[in-house]
Amino acid sequence: MVADIPGLVKGAHTGSGLGLKFLKHIERTNLLIYLLDASLMDGDDPGRDYTIILNELESYNPILLKKPRIIALNKLDLLSPPVLPDAIESYYKKLSVPFVSLSALTGEGIKKLLTLVKSTLKQKP
Repeated sequence: MVADIPGLVKGAHTGSGLGLKFLKHIERTNLLIYLLDASLMDGDDPGRDYTIILNELESYNPILLKKPRIIALNKLDLLSPPVLPDAIESYYKKLSVPFVSLSALTGEGIKKLLTLVKSTLKQKP
């Protein structure tokens, strides 16, 4: 099952916005792709948005953190030059989660994301 879930905001697990509706859909998926806006990331706290999502998922249902996941850092095209800054890349490399940087606008990194999705889903029992 594939579900496109709009961004989770702080407090989604308590019903902020449409958080509970979105979180219920996530429970039925086999893989989570965390699509984050790389153009808004701060080199001093590159994991801020990722951490917010993890906290919301854990607060709603800790089992969601056991689902396979991929981090997709989007909007490379808005960076100058269009590559992840070292602090951001270093942060995500240290995690035990596959990640890919991409630009949905230009298509850069999309093939790598699809390859990661395919290989991750094949590993699922």
